[in-house]
Amino acid sequence: MIDDDLTEVFEKVGCFPHQASFAAKFFKDNSPKTHVLIGPPGAGKGFVAAAICAHAWFNDQAKQILILSPARLVKYWLDTIRSRQPTLPVVVINRRRFRELEASAKEGELPWPRNGIVIVSFDFAKQQNVAKSLADATWDILVIDEAHQLAGKSRRRELAVNLIEGHLDARALLLCAEGLSSEHFRSSQDDRLLVGADVTVWSRESVRDKDGNPLLPDVHIHWVTYYRTSDEVALLSKVQDLIRALRLNRPSDRMLATVLLKSSSSSMFALEQRLNRILQRHNQKFDERILDDVPSIEPDDLTNDDSAIQQPEFTELVNQLLEEIENVERDSKCEALLQVLDSIGTQAVQDHRVCIFTRFVDTSTFLLSALVESFPCVFRLTGSHSSEERQRIIQQFESNGGIMIATETVSTMFPEVTAVIFYDVPWDPAIVDAHVGHFVRYGRKGPVRVIAFNDDTDTLAIERVQRKVAEIKEAVGESDLHNLLFSDVIDVTDYLSNGNE
Repeated sequence: MIDDDLTEVFEKVGCFPHQASFAAKFFKDNSPKTHVLIGPPGAGKGFVAAAICAHAWFNDQAKQILILSPARLVKYWLDTIRSRQPTLPVVVINRRRFRELEASAKEGELPWPRNGIVIVSFDFAKQQNVAKSLADATWDILVIDEAHQLAGKSRRRELAVNLIEGHLDARALLLCAEGLSSEHFRSSQDDRLLVGADVTVWSRESVRDKDGNPLLPDVHIHWVTYYRTSDEVALLSKVQDLIRALRLNRPSDRMLATVLLKSSSSSMFALEQRLNRILQRHNQKFDERILDDVPSIEPDDLTNDDSAIQQPEFTELVNQLLEEIENVERDSKCEALLQVLDSIGTQAVQDHRVCIFTRFVDTSTFLLSALVESFPCVFRLTGSHSSEERQRIIQQFESNGGIMIATETVSTMFPEVTAVIFYDVPWDPAIVDAHVGHFVRYGRKGPVRVIAFNDDTDTLAIERVQRKVAEIKEAVGESDLHNLLFSDVIDVTDYLSNGNE
């Protein structure tokens, strides 16, 4: 099939010219084995990747296809493929499903399906036994999402290199968000991932419809400044004192400290709930009888190493903080949100919607209770909602308008909104891009307002780093965040420009 015919095939299944052209190039007889696709959020990188996988499978050009994705986007990939090609066999393999497949596999057989698309999260795939099993399997096409996070040294990168180098007959597609880290994929010549790779770059200007009209609306990012009260400042300063009392000598202590700082930045309610969980964990060590009455600990709350929690001065300060939280009467950040929503003019009408993202379920609970008093239609969506519940809530939001409060782990397609508000700015700008990409889609009128919050009292060091990261649009990993917060002061711009990830 000649290129023009193949381009037309992809246009007929819904691809725009820039997508169809890339897909046709991917299947050319002399096409390189590895393709890198760089583009802005909302340009349809995932859509064209799904179209490529479907075309290859239905035309017997590939029968075993692997998609590696961040955990938060696994559901998005599953929904994208099923919505476009419902008859295409696709399965998500997580830890439980992997064990089931291992148990049912015959001796000497690998547990991976031999026909269809397999979606695996990086967090699961990089585990040693899983990574080896993936490398030993046969794959015809490898799709690696958010490949811009593969720069530097990591188990994620090692996994990707081993898969590509170990499957010489497979074609690989690396999807990369536009940003500073994508420059590596534009210019690197000696990277083992990129040997002989073809690099395609979509710009906002090049993403156009058949008539040449721009597909992506403009995005305006606006920081809203607010001022914490003296009571809030005093309390949060004591939180930082508490963290200094941890004697941060080990990674587990630093992780606990970072979680506390993130909770403090998010909301007083999230901080209070976090401190309560710490005391619950502390008490469990001395009275196992209460275990059945204690709510389950959130995965990112604490590590298995509880030595910091057992420090007497630490638990004493936790109790003091819980007492003082009761005396903080205002939440200045929430008040700033209410003012923003009033200025937007949120109404319960179909074409007037606002989406608010927060990192913590506790904060989403707090915001729900705070907003239902003032606004007629408020919805909440967290990672714990089932697919059916998620679909029902999204449909109500689309039909009724109003406000959607969603946690950072939620990855789904939302209806068009007036504004996207990041109540907590994610540490990884790729998460911001991914969420904005749910709204900044081709064909939408725009412009889309993207709003974030900044405390002018400059109380928490973690928020200074957060804003700097957001402004330069580069990711900071958890270990690097610990170094930035708890070691000598490091200029974030210089730090990242030296190649640290």
